[in-house]
Order: sequence, then C-alpha cells, then structure tokens
Amino acid sequence: MQELWLGSQLYVGKAEQERFSITAIQERIARAQDQAQLDALAVWVEGAPELYDRIMRFCRERGLETYLWFPVLADVNGYRVKAEDLVVTCAGQKGVGSIGRWPQLGTGGEDFLFICPNKPDAVENVLAGFRQAVQHPDLTGVMLDRIRYPSAVNGFETLFTCFCESCCEKFQKTYGASLPLFKDRVAVFIDRLQNHGNGALYDRDDFKAAWEAAGLRSFTNFRNSNIFEIVQKFSAAARSRGLKVGLDLYSVSVASLVGQDYQLLSPLCDWIKPMSYCHAVGPAALPLEIYCLWQALEISCPALKSPKIVLEKLIGVSLPEKKENLLHDGIYEEFFGFEMKKIQALPIGRTKVFAGIEAVQNPVFKIHIDEKILKRYLSSLQASPDGFMASWNLLYIPDENLKILRNQGS
Repeated sequence: MQELWLGSQLYVGKAEQERFSITAIQERIARAQDQAQLDALAVWVEGAPELYDRIMRFCRERGLETYLWFPVLADVNGYRVKAEDLVVTCAGQKGVGSIGRWPQLGTGGEDFLFICPNKPDAVENVLAGFRQAVQHPDLTGVMLDRIRYPSAVNGFETLFTCFCESCCEKFQKTYGASLPLFKDRVAVFIDRLQNHGNGALYDRDDFKAAWEAAGLRSFTNFRNSNIFEIVQKFSAAARSRGLKVGLDLYSVSVASLVGQDYQLLSPLCDWIKPMSYCHAVGPAALPLEIYCLWQALEISCPALKSPKIVLEKLIGVSLPEKKENLLHDGIYEEFFGFEMKKIQALPIGRTKVFAGIEAVQNPVFKIHIDEKILKRYLSSLQASPDGFMASWNLLYIPDENLKILRNQGS
C-alpha cells in the first residue's frame, strides 16, 4: 500500500512551556520522524520567539516541512483584540451570544473571540504581523487557522454576524441593499423557530438550504466572500515569499455555518485540512458544535418536536438519544469517512486534502484516542485522502497512533 503524506501540529502554550524543555520537545519531534516518517509539522508557539526559532531550526535541519500555524481572526499571536474589532450580532452583542453558548468558552487559554473581517485597521494590524512572521528563514509554508465567523459555541446568535457599521457599508456597496434588512430577516427566522418549530428547519437537507429558505442567501454569500477575501490577503502574503498555504477548515457539513466554502477557498491554497473530529470537546470539534446547536434549538424552539432528528438530517450523522452523550461519547467515527467522501466529490481542482484526524491522549482535554478508535476512523474511509494531519498537538500523540496513520491502519 502506498504511503501517504503525514503531518502533525505542535502547540507550545504557556502550560507546555512549563512542562516540556526544549530538549524534550526536540526529542518528541525526532522520535515522530524516526518511527513514523513524519513529513511535516505545523508549529504555534505562544509568546516565546527564541523557543519558536529553535524548534523551527531543528525541524529544518532534520528535513521536515515546517509550517507556521497562524490563527487569523481570533487568538492572534501578538495582537490584542479590542471590543470594537469583534463581530456584532443582530441584537448588538459583540463577540458572543447567549443562546446555547458553551459555558467554558474562553477558559482554556484561548478566547475564541472573532474579529470582524471587515474591520480594516484590525485586519491590517494582524496582516502586518503575519508578513513579519512569514519572513522566517526556516518556513516551508503556513497553515491558516480561525479563518471564519463564530460558531454556535459562541452562542446561536453569532451564526448570524456581522452587523457592524463596516459590514453595513460594504454590503450596501456590494449588493445595493440594506444589511439591516437582513437583520430583520434573522429576527423573523428566529421568531419562526420559537413559534413554529419544524416549519423553519424541518425537511431541509443542509444548513445552506435552511438559510436560503429563510431568505438569507445574499447574507450568507456576503459572509462567504468576506472570509474568501481575508484568506486571499493572507495567502498572497505567504505565496509572495514562495511558501505553501494550508487551510484549517471546519468539517464540510458544518462549514457553511461559519462562512467557509470549500470550493470558493480551494484556489487560494495548496491543501485543506478538514477538522472532522468525532470525539474532542472544544470549538471546531463535532461533539461540542452539535451539542451547542442542539442546546440552542431546545432553548429557541420550544415548538420543535425533535432537535435530534432535525440535526441528523441537516448534518447527516446519527446522534445519541441525549445531547449530553455527545460530550461523553462523541459521535460515530463513520462520519469521518462520510465527510471525506463528500469533500472528495467537490470540484476543488488540484487542492490536496490532508484529513485532520484526532490522535491525542490528553486528560486535561478529556480525550483518549486509542488504537481501536483510530482504526475505526481509518476503516470508515472509502477512498484515501492525499494525506493525514495528526491533530492537534504532537506532544500528546502516542507513537503508536502515528505509526497507525503512517501505515493507514494496516
């Protein structure tokens, strides 16, 4: 069987800097390369430039592809997000809503508070820092992360952002129409959910169809184009340095909720990494994303007979009977294969797909991916992707899990 490309991600935050020495980090990288023939590493080091330099130099000396793992619109290295930078809901809330919001949001060292992509000063400040970062001599490429709007983890209301002054002006210029009109449509849609339940979401095949049925097509197209323009700017800055570009995207069945369109974004990158995580509990991981949607529908839609059935149809996955089980047990790994098949059917040209597959064992995040789980992930594939990105922190990924990915479960 032909071996596929194998990458991983290394995050060295404050906790890791206290726990792991530079020698221990280097030994972990070397072991992954020696035992699993690791091809590439995407690196994010929080606030320690000398440590970052040593890690990157070590990787290049060993012949690894080295990627700058860069969050763009939230938790940006070196940029302090201001309240006026944040996305605004139709009710005027900044950054977060209240309906179904994850209570632990912002407690894990990352805030997940998103800059509006149409705030020019904020975006230019982040881009200036990025242009400086991509001058690093040891880089092969960049992996752009947090290139999206907030999800239901931030509260159901944030799925319908942004209504700031900058967005209103741009929408008027783009469509010759008033964005506040769509603020009213969002309010009507939420009202229909509250009072009519099934009529607003039932019998829709996906979220895109649900938003279109609510008269929000121009609004969602606007969001998609805003994310496209942000990625375009950062991709161009990286490519001007001769660097490869990878995109860290939501799993395709929920990507439309956060303004990510695979087909639209694919020409801007060399590869896409879908985050089809079936067990982790955190933003972007499917158990938490679905849990927050379920919770929001229960709160917002008292007339809705079964949020579970509606979400199963919209997302295309079998769910447990109780939403709490999502956080305890996750969802079936078969969904990973379903998502890969769906992506491989998209017209994304020569853009490679490096499947993001959770391989970590970390009690802090209450996740323990063992050999059985990993092999169930791999057995769900009907056709192999172009490679795997072992997610999301090499420091907590067992050697055996990397070997299984390298051998594709054989």
